[in-house]
Amino acid sequence: MKIFSNEYQSNVSKLNQPAKGGPANFGRIFCDYLDRDSSSHLWQGLLVEFDAKISKCSLRQVPSTGSNKIFYRLLIPTQLAKSITRAKKANINPRVVLAEPISRLVKLLNNLSPDIVFLNGFSLGNWILLEAAHQAHQKIIIQHAGIWSAELDIYQDFFTTAGIKIMKQMEMDSATLITAEIFLNDYSRQYFSEAYPELKRSAKHQVKIIPLAVDFRLYQGQSDYSSLFNFQAVRFNIGVVARWDRIKNHQAIANLATQIKALNLAWSINSVTTIPATKKNIKLKKQYQKNIAVTNYLSKEGIGIFCSANDLIIIPSKFDVSPTILLEAIASGTPVAISKSVGFVDDYRRYGADDWIIDFDHNDKAIKQLKRIKGRAMPVKLTKALMQKHQANKVFVQYLRLFKKILA
Repeated sequence: MKIFSNEYQSNVSKLNQPAKGGPANFGRIFCDYLDRDSSSHLWQGLLVEFDAKISKCSLRQVPSTGSNKIFYRLLIPTQLAKSITRAKKANINPRVVLAEPISRLVKLLNNLSPDIVFLNGFSLGNWILLEAAHQAHQKIIIQHAGIWSAELDIYQDFFTTAGIKIMKQMEMDSATLITAEIFLNDYSRQYFSEAYPELKRSAKHQVKIIPLAVDFRLYQGQSDYSSLFNFQAVRFNIGVVARWDRIKNHQAIANLATQIKALNLAWSINSVTTIPATKKNIKLKKQYQKNIAVTNYLSKEGIGIFCSANDLIIIPSKFDVSPTILLEAIASGTPVAISKSVGFVDDYRRYGADDWIIDFDHNDKAIKQLKRIKGRAMPVKLTKALMQKHQANKVFVQYLRLFKKILA
């Protein structure tokens, strides 16, 4: 089976970058699974990048290792993206603005003739691939790793009102121009439906819920590694693993850490993130670094050790469909507290873990709730259920079953 998919820099071997975000991690372990699968698969990956230094698009193949992977890089002038994101009027047609990169991809897809075009997540770059695949009459499947409308609302100050309207219409295309949609949980499926109540799918359209895939082998069977991080065992160690992103709600984490110090609690917050060395949000960055122990980067194995070394992992995100760190922490034996805007909230309520749903917008309430769960184990029914349904092998069987059904 030939699968053409958007790719991430961290998964192109010669670029040697750490994976950032769920879709990049998913793409990596999906490729690993296909390598081990007895069937014959060819992965054709596309890197879409916007460059302010160029005035014309370029598309070329990128060197890769292995005979079952081929990578391409599409470079697009940043100004084309700004024509949409900073649009003054909502009647701008993105198919006209982005006609050049779309036409280049149409030609590539016609030459490669993939069996499936798989969109791993959604973005402006992924919409270009979506439109090109539609014009090339390809069978298209999308995994809604996130919900773009939620991200656009959180970052609305980065765009014009007209730009947001155009981009939300583009996200609607991800449900109307394709063969099948995959949502990671019912929480995100419902959110998408409520964001676009006017959306009408075709009668043949398929909507599936397939959980996020995680390779749990990296996080199991660990001992006490707390000494590697010099965490004080007498303190209540609270861990955070999140990219420096407004969606991840680092402001709430900084506020919580400040309140903990003011109350002189024997608690510590330890964070794995990379704080950009820019002048933006200086007040938040200083507050964060003053009250939180920050680790810049950890490997997947290191993440497991970090989780084991903490007493609790928290995910206070403003919106998060299916954060991998929750499953990584549970696999490492560490409980996880989440905000009500994290996609696992339905699982928590279903299996009696309501106490681990925390109101991170109000420090006093959050601390009271954290005191209630301090030292407690999560419901076994919850952890077992999550570990079972998110096993990578089980998840990818469902993906390939869907792919084959569409090709039949």
